[in-house]
Amino acid sequence: MSGIVLSPDELLDLTGFKQPAKQRAWLDERRIPYRCEGGRILASRITVERRLCGVDVPKSRGPNLAAVS
Repeated sequence: MSGIVLSPDELLDLTGFKQPAKQRAWLDERRIPYRCEGGRILASRITVERRLCGVDVPKSRGPNLAAVS
């Protein structure tokens, strides 16, 4: 069963890099969001799949307070 985030091996396969700094640069260049926790890069599997299929993944700008009544 696949996890919600890419495994380190999958991240290596995706980016072609083993060094985290180069992996982050690769993800940044392609505007794929990720988080770093405990020295590990966490990239959402669904976000990466969508991005590879050409679906734009806009960065959240926070809640829409105008929609709150």
